[in-house]
Amino acid sequence: MNRHLTIAFLLLVGLAPAAGAATVRFEDLGVTLAAPPEFAPAASGGAVLERAGVGRIAVRVVEDDWRGIVAGLRAEDPVVSGRLLEATEDVKVPAGPGVLFEFLRPEGEGETRELVLVAGGEGRTVVVEASFSPRADPDPRAALRECLLSVERIPAGQQRVAGTQVLLVPPPGFAVAEAFSGFADPARGASIMVAEIPGPYRIVARDMTDDRLLAGGMAVRSREPARPGGLPGVLLTVTQVREGTEYRKWLLLFGDGKGTVLVTGVCPAEQEAALAKPLREALLSARLLDAAPDLRADLPFALEAFPPLRFARNLGKSALYTKGGVFPVAEAGDPLFVVAPGLSPTPVADRLAAARAAVLRTAEVKEVRILTSAEVTIDGLFGVEITAAAADARSGEPLALYQVMLFGEQGHYRMLGMVREKDKAATLALFTKTARTFRRK
Repeated sequence: MNRHLTIAFLLLVGLAPAAGAATVRFEDLGVTLAAPPEFAPAASGGAVLERAGVGRIAVRVVEDDWRGIVAGLRAEDPVVSGRLLEATEDVKVPAGPGVLFEFLRPEGEGETRELVLVAGGEGRTVVVEASFSPRADPDPRAALRECLLSVERIPAGQQRVAGTQVLLVPPPGFAVAEAFSGFADPARGASIMVAEIPGPYRIVARDMTDDRLLAGGMAVRSREPARPGGLPGVLLTVTQVREGTEYRKWLLLFGDGKGTVLVTGVCPAEQEAALAKPLREALLSARLLDAAPDLRADLPFALEAFPPLRFARNLGKSALYTKGGVFPVAEAGDPLFVVAPGLSPTPVADRLAAARAAVLRTAEVKEVRILTSAEVTIDGLFGVEITAAAADARSGEPLALYQVMLFGEQGHYRMLGMVREKDKAATLALFTKTARTFRRK
């Protein structure tokens, strides 16, 4: 993982180390499906996805009983409507029970193949039709079939997780969290946190070994495959002890070749009997949106970045600023500025000590030496401003660090700037100027 991203990600979730086959929502129909790569909404509108030269997917919902529609498809005249190649009975899809048909249809002077899924339940029938050329190369049949089998109804209570492209149905009693992307039940000490990791699922999942998790204090109890929205994934159950309290955690990791999503459900061990099932169900309800919203609107703060710094991306409710807004960064040592909120259940007693400890623990650096520290007030919040020298943990290149921690009643905001040592004179002044524009929303 990119060094700059690792630092920002550690600030967000405290773990060392998005997706192409995203969920498409048809709000008017109340259904979703996992679109194959490069299929996009048709210019003509409607519940239609297309990919030029490959195929077309159309979705409709009708009030008729699904069994009647199935009977009608079986009775079609093969001379007029085409030849039925295969009918897969008792297909189990999230939208309900159904049948998957494959036809060879006449089209002009040639032929086209068509997959038709009919799925019923709850008094309404979902029909998804995918047509493609038998001569398409590569053959899209398998991808289209997987797409049809992913169709499901939009569940009640589904919400987009702020700061992400992830949809999820939180358990009863869980409210939107203020300090991170997810949901929380403070009365029971439980939470669900969502993080998007811009790395291929295969690589991220490979690195999440039992030994690596154990090194981070998490003992794996179980590991099982999962396919949220048709994407490959894995669900882990782990145990962790922090500050004398034993916790149960459920880690859902899923994604594709472009990105990975990590959804973490946590509760005290004493709450496991009551919360294990709802937390598990909530995690497995996770889906990806097909189009990215403007995630800056989800940030709990506003900040003015000055050139060459520009907003690069969200990491949940944290923000990453880089030179020119380029991500991944063009060159190691280029300026990086991260703003990350943090939650503290009780007020921090020794704020100077907390700020010093935070900068000394900065990820991916070593040999940190604090040079200056001073009290500041920004947006009405007391804070501590620190400059420090360090070295890149991998290359040993000298680095300059800048940190401001602002403390509130229930948490803090940490702003961390990093740049190569030889560029610090101008860049530290830029970091200071940027930090002074911080405002809570």
